[in-house]
Amino acid sequence: MIVYNISLKFNFIITLIIRNSIFIQSDQTILIKKENLTMSTSYNKYLDIEDFLPENRTLVLDYLCPLCKGIYYKPVVDPCGSIYCRKCIEQCLEKTKTCPSGKAFGPQALITIDFITNVLDKLELFCKNKISGCEWKGRLASLDEHIEKECDYQCVKCTNEGCKTILRKSSLENHLGHCDFKKEKCEHCELYLTRVSLPAHLAECPKMKIDCTQSCGIVLERSLIDSHISNDCRKSVINCSYESLGCDFKATRLEVEQHLMENNVKHSLLFFNEFTSINNKIKNLDNKIDEVTKSLATRKKCKTEVKKVFKIQEKVPMEKKKYSEEIQNNGK
Repeated sequence: MIVYNISLKFNFIITLIIRNSIFIQSDQTILIKKENLTMSTSYNKYLDIEDFLPENRTLVLDYLCPLCKGIYYKPVVDPCGSIYCRKCIEQCLEKTKTCPSGKAFGPQALITIDFITNVLDKLELFCKNKISGCEWKGRLASLDEHIEKECDYQCVKCTNEGCKTILRKSSLENHLGHCDFKKEKCEHCELYLTRVSLPAHLAECPKMKIDCTQSCGIVLERSLIDSHISNDCRKSVINCSYESLGCDFKATRLEVEQHLMENNVKHSLLFFNEFTSINNKIKNLDNKIDEVTKSLATRKKCKTEVKKVFKIQEKVPMEKKKYSEEIQNNGK
């Protein structure tokens, strides 16, 4: 118990020293603090004096952040010996690269002041959402947990990705049920999409069954419609299947089927004419083949005769020599 009293008294003395060092300093420091009065408009205070219960407001007046003019929230001391809310001084360092005294250092140079935090944590205050109707009051140490987990009056952002709606936590569940950015599964392709994008998806979903675009009465998946129109739809306009033989009839597939049944004789005649034409072409080809064959035979015979001539020519020198020898022998 003695240790506790000594510790509490020591913390109180240090608190007084630090608080006095803020106000009882050189003229230059006082000038800086006057400048901070104008700077405070750009800093949002998290804790205001009115947030605390009336009996605690006089006490918290000694714990004002020179930047935001609110009560210290997560207080830290900088290398110059000045105390600020951690968020305020980090914001100042990020903007100006120096502290209000003009000294440059990084956030790692800031030291947490636990004993000031401990003093303030024990003080009771109202919920930050009191003005909205929250009746909670408790210690500062419990405020963040209350606001984050319990307070139905706390404004929160919709948890659905893409939704920017901000509303009270008490209304969140109802909003999530109707939110345009709620994910829903397409009943056709089972793809998950936001409710707001679902109509556009349904307009092109390949698995969604739709009526044939030519109103033939057939219902198919959207991805199969083009194939159906090209190959099966009875309202598609096509050429007669005997087009290559000379029939120029063109109508819907249904009408072409009727045309085929009613024009068997005409189509048979076209087929016969085509067959005759092809047969004549075959005969002409046969004749050409015969001519080529005879020509090849003639060439082969000529080749044989040429070979015989070459052989005779090869024997001529020998015969000349032999004849010359006989003449010489007879002369002797």
